[in-house]
Amino acid sequence: MYALDFQLTNREQEVLHLVAEGYTDRRIAQSLVISPRTVNRHLSNIFVKLAVPCRTAAVAYAIRLGLVRFFPTKNEA
Repeated sequence: MYALDFQLTNREQEVLHLVAEGYTDRRIAQSLVISPRTVNRHLSNIFVKLAVPCRTAAVAYAIRLGLVRFFPTKNEA
């Protein structure tokens, strides 16, 4: 689904993408129809696999490597 080549599962990739979009754990859980605790587990796995300490660092790392791309909305363009 997303161009992540760090042994992240598809679900971890989805979670990271939603974190990059600014979603809270609760909103991610609702979007993916999983519990907030499961979201937290996925985030913990992402942090370990990417060797980063937090969600901000994970998103920054993904952006820096071009793993997450942002497209401006109509109002930002």
